[in-house]
Amino acid sequence: MGRREIGIIRIRPAIEEDIPFIFSTWLKSFRDSFFAQNISTTIYYAEHHKVVERLLKSCSVFVACSDKDISQLYGYICAEEIDSILVVHYVYVKHSFRWLGIGRQLLNAVHHNATNVSIYTHNTKVSRGLANKFNFVHSPYVALTAEYRKEEAKALGLKQREELYGDDAKESVSRPGRQRAND
Repeated sequence: MGRREIGIIRIRPAIEEDIPFIFSTWLKSFRDSFFAQNISTTIYYAEHHKVVERLLKSCSVFVACSDKDISQLYGYICAEEIDSILVVHYVYVKHSFRWLGIGRQLLNAVHHNATNVSIYTHNTKVSRGLANKFNFVHSPYVALTAEYRKEEAKALGLKQREELYGDDAKESVSRPGRQRAND
């Protein structure tokens, strides 16, 4: 499908009615990524759904939509700021609306500044292209939010945490971007 004339694009915070579109497109489009290609479909959808759900609850999510019909979605961005660094978890623009500047408008909505290094957590062909153009580096571990790491730690139990994290067991589950020693 070719490019479309879309008129004025509105960038607005995501609302409850946008969530099914975001889940569906995020999970389907990331399914073909290098990260997910060797994971069984059942495990991928079950486990990555949890990651996306947690990110949507804790991050800023903006959608690009028609100015005339806010239910006509063109794309979205899910991002947060950690220690004064912009972390973009996912940017998605429908294929027929790409190359119209929507991605740039979504980045502007989260106050992206190309002179500062930013992080992206979901590695796709499109994100690698944006990384070079907009000064991003890839770090998948940042997608594991503090809330997620705390839940993981509770599930593992203190003894297992100490085996994984050593003396830093308690500190490692509360600091963003901290990696396990084995990773």
